[in-house]
Amino acid sequence: MFALAVKNILNTFRGWVALLGFSIMVALAVLSWSLVREISTGALNNIAYYRSGHLRVVDRRFSDQLLPLNRAFPKYLEVEKIAAQYPGIKAQAERIEVRLLLQHQGRSAQARGIAIDAIREHPPWRTLAGRQVGVSDKELVIGARLAKKLAVGLNDTLTIVTPNSLGSLAVFDLKVVGIFSSGSTTIDESYFFFPLAAAQSAFDLNGKVSEVVIYLRDARLAGEAAEFINAELGRVAPGQFKVIPWERDEAVVWLEKGELIGWLVGGLCFFLGCTIIYNFFSAGVAGRDPEIAALKRLGVKKGEMIRLLIIEATILGLLAGAIGGLVAYVAAQFLSGQQISIGWMNLQYVQTEIEIGPRLPDLLKGIVGSVLFSWLGIILPAWRGVK
Repeated sequence: MFALAVKNILNTFRGWVALLGFSIMVALAVLSWSLVREISTGALNNIAYYRSGHLRVVDRRFSDQLLPLNRAFPKYLEVEKIAAQYPGIKAQAERIEVRLLLQHQGRSAQARGIAIDAIREHPPWRTLAGRQVGVSDKELVIGARLAKKLAVGLNDTLTIVTPNSLGSLAVFDLKVVGIFSSGSTTIDESYFFFPLAAAQSAFDLNGKVSEVVIYLRDARLAGEAAEFINAELGRVAPGQFKVIPWERDEAVVWLEKGELIGWLVGGLCFFLGCTIIYNFFSAGVAGRDPEIAALKRLGVKKGEMIRLLIIEATILGLLAGAIGGLVAYVAAQFLSGQQISIGWMNLQYVQTEIEIGPRLPDLLKGIVGSVLFSWLGIILPAWRGVK
C-alpha cells in the first residue's frame, strides 16, 4: 500500500505540482517565523540597550523630550539598592543623557549623547573601528552614520556644545576612539556614547546622574517591576522619582506581538498549502474512479481506501515539509545580511542588516504542520471517493 501511495503521487504531473506548491508554502511559513522573530528580537534589543532599558528611574519632573540636566539626582545608589529588592533584576546602570550639538571642522550635527559607566554597561553594538570607551577619559564612540555626516575618523576631536546644569554654556572636546554600528539607522546617525565621569565633570554634575536604567531577566514583567519599585521609592522618597517601563514606547507593544504575527503568517501559508492538497486529492479521486471501482470489486474495504489516501497525504506532507525546510534554509543564507528597515513614529528600530537562520524547532514545526494540513486537505476528497 505504501508503494502504491508513492506511485500515485510521483507518477502524475498533478502530484509533482502539488508537492512543489505545498513545499513553497512550507518554506514561506518557516521563513516567516524566522524573519519575524529576528526582526522583533533585534528591534527590542535596540530599544532596551540604546533607549530605555526595561525600566528607567528618573526625577518625577524629568521630560524625555527636553532631557534637562537640572533634573539629575545624586541618590542613585540608594535608588539601585531599593530597585534590587525586586527579584527579577538582571542589571542596573547609571546614565546621563543629553541632546547637544557636535562640531568638527566647520560641520555640525544635532546628536543624542549617552554617558555610560563603561564597567557596568556594554551596549551590544558592532565595533567597526577602534574600541569601547574608557572609564574617565574624555573620549567617545560614535555611530557610523553620524561619523560620516561629520567626516570624522579615529583619533579626531569633536567639540561638544550644550548648556550645563547651571544654565551656562558648556564647551569641551572629546576624542573619537571608536565607531560603532547598532544596525538601526536612527541610532547610527544620531547617537554617541562617552564616559559617565567625563559627563559629570563637563556638566557640573559631580555625583549625579539623570537616570538609572534597569534590565530584567524577563522583560515581560516590566509593568509589574515598575509598580513594585515605584511603591518602594514612594515610601523612601515620596514624590521624588518615577519609574517608566519600556511598554510606554508603543513600538514595544507591537514588537512583543511579533511571534503572534509570525504564527499568523505561517498559518496563512499552511492554509494555502491545504487548499493545494485539497485540489490535488479532489482531482485525484475524480480521475481514479475506475481504479476505485476495481478495488471495490476485489473486495477492498472503504477503510483500506481511506487508509491509502491518508498514507498518500502523509507522504506528501513529509516530502513537502522536508523540501520546504531545505528551501527555507538555503533561502535564509541568501537573505541574511540584506537591508531591511521598519520604523515607528519616525524612529527606525529594526536592524538594517538581519541574520535569518531557521532553527530546528522551526523546521520541525514546518514538517509537522505540513503533515497535519495534508490530512486536513484529504478529508472531503476521501469521503467522496469511498461513497
